Amino acid sequence: MYFKLVNLFLFLSLYAFGQDVSNKMLNNYYQEQDESLYELKILSWNIFMLPGNTFKFTSAVKRSNIIVEELLAKDYDVICLQELFYKKAKKIITEGLKKKYPYQVGCTDETGFIHTNSGLWIFSKHPIVKKNEIKFNDCSGSDCMAKKGALMIEFTFLGNNIQLLNTHLQSGKKGDRDKIRLLQAQQIASDILLPNRNNSLQILCGDFNTSSESQKLEMLSVFKVNDGKLSGDKQYSWPSVDYDNGNNTLLDYIFVTRSSEIEVQRKVLEITRPWKRRCQVRHSLSDHLSIQATVTFQK
Repeated sequence: MYFKLVNLFLFLSLYAFGQDVSNKMLNNYYQEQDESLYELKILSWNIFMLPGNTFKFTSAVKRSNIIVEELLAKDYDVICLQELFYKKAKKIITEGLKKKYPYQVGCTDETGFIHTNSGLWIFSKHPIVKKNEIKFNDCSGSDCMAKKGALMIEFTFLGNNIQLLNTHLQSGKKGDRDKIRLLQAQQIASDILLPNRNNSLQILCGDFNTSSESQKLEMLSVFKVNDGKLSGDKQYSWPSVDYDNGNNTLLDYIFVTRSSEIEVQRKVLEITRPWKRRCQVRHSLSDHLSIQATVTFQK
């Protein structure tokens, strides 16, 4: 009888301990789930899908299929792509992402000599309630053929009105390119950002082609947004010759309007796969690295 009582006591003790551990594990699980629900995850990436057959050496079709695989394996709320010009690549990527990202918008203007648009696309898990787009008044060189501009969508997240803008500013450093980029930034602010801001949180993604700290600060002032530090080892998005000093440089950003109710974490992500002919070494899938941001809202 004594041993039976001891065994019963041990069983009840272990059961109670197991229940306590299980409850703690469940609480931690739901806490983690709850925390993730408050995070808006965004990716911005210039994917180097240039128009026409001139750029066959870039393996656009092969890279497009791999890019779809990589993006589907990740868990972003919104994806902003730049330089999605090539029609075959556009079809592969838009159709490949459609099930996970059913809300898709791109710029519509395809006039001009090479019949292309700005190359801007936005893919969202959240229903898009409004869309705005502009074409830049100022440009130089081959950028004038690309009909560059800005594309903005509006959606709701946790009861917050979000306006997310995707853009690709003037490239290069020759001549008055810096001045043109600033004029484009001013047009974005006056034509699309400031008139629509109200109580919305505005997020600006894209290839700003800006490595100069002084010009970036000018843009931040024009846009009335904040930048932030990048976590991780990579502090650059253009792994090539810098316009200014010959080093890897940062050209791509995610800016966010000032708010005390959110926290923003930014990180450069290099997405690599073996895609070059007869080569099993992993290579970056574009000439730009992507930049991701996690916007965490207060509970």
